[in-house]
Amino acid sequence: MGNNHQQKDRETVLLRVESESVPGNTIDLAIAIAASVQSQVHGLFVENQDLLRVASLPFTREISSTTAREHQTSLDQMQRSLRAVAAQFRKSLEQAALASQVPWSFDYVSEREDEAEWTSRHGITYTIVGNRSATQKRPRQFRAVLRVLLIENHSPQLLHALGVVLQWFKQDRVEVTVIHDQANGEQKAKLAAYIKGLEQPIRLIELGRNELVKLLIETAASYDCVIISKYESLDNQLLILKYLTCPVIIVSR
Repeated sequence: MGNNHQQKDRETVLLRVESESVPGNTIDLAIAIAASVQSQVHGLFVENQDLLRVASLPFTREISSTTAREHQTSLDQMQRSLRAVAAQFRKSLEQAALASQVPWSFDYVSEREDEAEWTSRHGITYTIVGNRSATQKRPRQFRAVLRVLLIENHSPQLLHALGVVLQWFKQDRVEVTVIHDQANGEQKAKLAAYIKGLEQPIRLIELGRNELVKLLIETAASYDCVIISKYESLDNQLLILKYLTCPVIIVSR
């Protein structure tokens, strides 16, 4: 457990990462969302069991990114490496949370079952998944337009998360793509009015659900943040996590 600020009766913004997805600015996004709903932020580092299994094989070799030299690795070395990454993530989370006066906590779990057990015992309001390869995207200052994908399902928490994200991108040109039921004219009007009320230069693109798969396959790498509901279909959630390399915000209600 990370620190003494954890409060069991407080709802939680969960920031979930693995070794391949340790976030940079995603920590700041999690802090911003937690502050907006007066909740705590909890960092959950999930140990990658696939990496450990590969490291335990006798023929596994590691290639240095600086010298390009090959050397043998081991299970113990890989575990130490993962714990070092987790420790750096914990330190970065602590610094950001304390600077923003947001209560924070931290856990390191080594099994998927442990992760499921942890999340079932806590009141998760938002889950932010630091997706793999997210840190390989071009820095914000080199991107002409920042793109947000919102998959609508009539949850007010989706709009709240969108508002926080747009505030986070306030100094940037932003394009918001919304996937929703084309027949729901009332919801479309509500969303358009909400975005207009933010008084930001935002380009709004509206698409039907039948266009989601094509969108993900063709343009997934161009998005900087995705917002969905946990009640979105499992197939769509898996597609999003498969194709997208940006942070994914999952709202719980």
